[in-house]
Amino acid sequence: MRYEHNRCRESPTKNPVEKALAIKKACFDAHVKCSKSLDLNPFTPSRMSGSTSVSVCFWEDYMTICNVGDSRAVLGEFSSGEDKILANALSRDQTPYRKDERDRVIECGARALNMGQARGQAKVHDNWNDEHVGVHLEKIHEDAPRIWAKDHLFPGCQFTRSFGDFALADLGIHSQPEILTRKISANDRYLVLASDGVWEFLTNQDVIDICSGFSDPKDACDAIVELSSKLWLQNGHRTDDTTIVCIYLNDAEPNDSQPKLLDIASKRIIVQHNEVSDTSSGSSFDSL
Repeated sequence: MRYEHNRCRESPTKNPVEKALAIKKACFDAHVKCSKSLDLNPFTPSRMSGSTSVSVCFWEDYMTICNVGDSRAVLGEFSSGEDKILANALSRDQTPYRKDERDRVIECGARALNMGQARGQAKVHDNWNDEHVGVHLEKIHEDAPRIWAKDHLFPGCQFTRSFGDFALADLGIHSQPEILTRKISANDRYLVLASDGVWEFLTNQDVIDICSGFSDPKDACDAIVELSSKLWLQNGHRTDDTTIVCIYLNDAEPNDSQPKLLDIASKRIIVQHNEVSDTSSGSSFDSL
């Protein structure tokens, strides 16, 4: 889709910080209400299944991003210095790679261990971080840290927040979103919201580069999903959820200086095969 914020803009408020706080509260309350409705629905098997989420609310010249789990929001921003569109993650995956998320679930009684550690086959350590997420893929395919109950090899999930999964609430798994509000700048070109399956074999920059090769956001979505699915099947016998929304901002058009889809596909097919076989700018109110 295309978002033409200059043509459908509301009258600006005198205090955007105050409005950002109000929208943040509304978004948070909506997540809470959705979670409660899901829990009360007898026809939804949400005790041991669930979903991550990422969403955007556009208002005036701002966007408010909410994320739960390891779905991700990535912005493509034009850099005049590099004469290309660069990827900028607007959300942080909520996984045990993050120390703050690890500490939170451990305080609730969970353990954060990779599979080898949980089985007593590897030395226990806490040397993980999420600096690589969305930038380097080799770390994603290592024996990643997971969430376990104190005395059982259960559930082994690689996220720390989700809608549903209510049986894991005692381990700190919940659906409270992290929320960031950011002013839309003239250099913003693409906003991508996508589930974790999209990011398994493609970096943030890969996805933005693919967007920059298409004038129609739907064509960009189709290309990203098709490539992501091929990479999944190349490296295993299944595909994860690959849901994506591409939003074009500021009349974004194809950029000839970006890597082309075929170049990205060729690089990822070779690189990912080796990696997997080896292991088996706008102002922001994000501190509100």
